[in-house]
Amino acid sequence: MTLGYPDEILPYPAVEYIPLDIDTKLFKKNLNNKHKTKLYIFNNPNDATNILNNFNINYNLTNISFSNNLLILLIGLKAEDIYYRGYNVQIIGNPIPNSFHLFTISNKYFYKDKLVFNFFTSDGEKIISESYQL
Repeated sequence: MTLGYPDEILPYPAVEYIPLDIDTKLFKKNLNNKHKTKLYIFNNPNDATNILNNFNINYNLTNISFSNNLLILLIGLKAEDIYYRGYNVQIIGNPIPNSFHLFTISNKYFYKDKLVFNFFTSDGEKIISESYQL
């Protein structure tokens, strides 16, 4: 186990991971959602606005610096920890039905252009995975 998580999530020694801060913008439990879980990654306000509008989520994106951050939207999930190594961004958290978690992470630590964002529960169950090109 690395950092208290199973090897399915973090198979390498802890010193090889970069912990990423989660800057929560909104978390709500009252989303009327047709989808069980979704993971969206945004690097510009236009794409983010379209998806946020689809879910009836109101948030003023002018406070976000998209040149320094990625905006993440989790549907039906809440992030607790994030670790980065190589191509993988490992998000660890909990499924919470009818919720959404909107947050930013800094993009300054990424040293690869192609990334895979994986969401795991703390016991090692992979819930969702999304590829992303910086």
